[in-house]
Amino acid sequence: MVAVARSTEEADQLVGDFDLGVFDIDLGADSGIDLARRFLAAGRTARAVFFTGGDDPVPLEVAARLGPVLKKRDGIDSLVDFVDTVLQVGEALAVSATKISAGG
Repeated sequence: MVAVARSTEEADQLVGDFDLGVFDIDLGADSGIDLARRFLAAGRTARAVFFTGGDDPVPLEVAARLGPVLKKRDGIDSLVDFVDTVLQVGEALAVSATKISAGG
């Protein structure tokens, strides 16, 4: 499932859990870092990645403790490649777990 929210309020109203949350660090008056923390703590997302244009080292370091930080200047392809990798690894782990639980 893919969902888009344009504010933290919209994000908090999303229904369901996610394999991966993509967050911007700077959401104007709101913090994407705080939003990611809430989603991770509540189990609403298994992983967080930040896709940001910000260069302030302090929030970048804080975000990096929660998940990878990708820079917007590197282009959307860097994010797409990362998401593809996460999904492929997740599928491989699920297949492995299924084989193990089936005694294979």
